[in-house]
Amino acid sequence: MNFLIDTSALVRILRREVDPAWVDFARRRRFAICEPVLCEALASVGKNQAKMAEMNLLAGNQFVAVPDGAWDYVRAIRHDLMDRSMHNMFSVADYLIAATAMQLKLTVLHEDKDFIAAAKIFPQLTQQRITQTLPED
Repeated sequence: MNFLIDTSALVRILRREVDPAWVDFARRRRFAICEPVLCEALASVGKNQAKMAEMNLLAGNQFVAVPDGAWDYVRAIRHDLMDRSMHNMFSVADYLIAATAMQLKLTVLHEDKDFIAAAKIFPQLTQQRITQTLPED
């Protein structure tokens, strides 16, 4: 399974608040990471820390670019959620993470109830909570 890591899961891995199997999985460079996650993860640290953290995150994970057409996905997702009065559940970053995962057929790894709710509406959005057991390959 190919995972696109969300900031909520990344933080739990870095703090070692997850099953050690997930930490080992991360050590083996098995996650994809995209620009919206980097933006969120690095927003609260100083310049020097941010540069070092970004370098480490990119060295330890597979960077995937937000695909062309992602904003079309975001618009479609937002409109479907708006019809259900759920359009305010995602941040802009989460919309882009979902769009990236859907387009690249990646599973969002997270600890965020909003991805669970969205996956019930959009079957092409696959998701896995980091607090659940690591699936077997």
